[in-house]
Amino acid sequence: MNRVAGSNSDKTSVKFWEGKVYKQKVSGAEGNKTASPYFYANLCHGNKTARVCLQTANKLEAANRARNAYLLLKSQGWEAMWEVYRVRKSREEADRQDAKHRGESVIEEHAKKEGEIETVGEFIERIEKISLVQLHTLEGYIGSFYRILEGIYGINYGNEKHNYIGGKNQERKNRIGKIKISEVTHDKIEEWKNNYLKIRMKENPSKRDSAVATINSTLGGAKNLFSKKNLKALGLASGITNPFVGIEFFEEASHRYVTKFSAKDILQDAQENLKPANKNAYIAFLLGLGAGLRKNEIDKLLWEQVDYSDGFLVIRNTPYIRPKTKESSSDIKLAQFIIKELECHRAETDGIFVLPSKIVPRLNVKYRHYRCQKDFKFLYKWLDERGISEQKRLHTMRKEYGSQICNKHGLYMASRALRHSSYSVTEKHYTDRTALVVPDIF
Repeated sequence: MNRVAGSNSDKTSVKFWEGKVYKQKVSGAEGNKTASPYFYANLCHGNKTARVCLQTANKLEAANRARNAYLLLKSQGWEAMWEVYRVRKSREEADRQDAKHRGESVIEEHAKKEGEIETVGEFIERIEKISLVQLHTLEGYIGSFYRILEGIYGINYGNEKHNYIGGKNQERKNRIGKIKISEVTHDKIEEWKNNYLKIRMKENPSKRDSAVATINSTLGGAKNLFSKKNLKALGLASGITNPFVGIEFFEEASHRYVTKFSAKDILQDAQENLKPANKNAYIAFLLGLGAGLRKNEIDKLLWEQVDYSDGFLVIRNTPYIRPKTKESSSDIKLAQFIIKELECHRAETDGIFVLPSKIVPRLNVKYRHYRCQKDFKFLYKWLDERGISEQKRLHTMRKEYGSQICNKHGLYMASRALRHSSYSVTEKHYTDRTALVVPDIF
């Protein structure tokens, strides 16, 4: 009886291989099993069976590749199949494997193709040329990638990596830059992720939440270097693929903001004690608690962005700052009290900035520069003395602003007021108290 083309028993059909491809189980940091990012297939020919990585997370594509690998194996044998479907973990390893299959003992030197990127240093150099994000943001992404590579390759300069004058920082970059980009694989990143957590848990089990947050933040930053937009700009000739595909983040503890102080009390305290001590610090406090502005937005806020008649702050691109996301560009409604305080402050100050300072903005730098850092430090110390000692104290004022809006008007309005990139970001950090209601029938 002849087999029907495309049936479940026909190995030349994609449908057959859809039922045969699978994802391997790999061990996580705590002994749990997770699925590998790519599909595999077991191929058999002659007296030999081998597992083949299909290098795709799409099942239908994996089935198609498995079918093609099988047809190639049947028609031309193992060597021809491996030439196409072997996983190339590094250029050197690929050359060694190819030579072995050809029965050769001498490996010809690899000739670099035009546009090909071989090292981490070359990759970073190209990314710096094509990336459209702000310089200090890109520098953060690069720093995250470097931290992962340091862990993978055992590179440890300690605090010396911050030594820009002595040259240790550049020495560290040069050493990392020589790493073959093809050797930075999914498996190595996964291993770094799990090992980092194991080490931190061994040092202090109570710090698991902070360790998980650090890992996820580092992964997220480094992953942004391999965005679809960047890879498209680099082009296929670069040979760069995203090693972070399939890397899962650890589940984090709740990030929901919990109010730990009375907003009314601290506002009154600020009027009586902070305002006469440091007017800039007081205005920064008001813009954080009363408008939800971010630190850099406060530092670079222009008087032309203040609409006194309608009671709004207009957050837009200026020569000194670009909003964090397109959602960050918006109008912010101000309380009449804050409008009056800004009017009084304007009468006492000169210049174009709401917070006057002798320090001019530094544009196009690889770090976050603040004109009014001394005033911010004064505010932090003042908040410390009142029990508000979080690392980002001014951002705590922004969180309190969001919490007040959320409690009174709900999550949607809070998301709009905070200018978050998505509603889910707000939902992650705030609880909608207005949802805690009972039916009217009772």
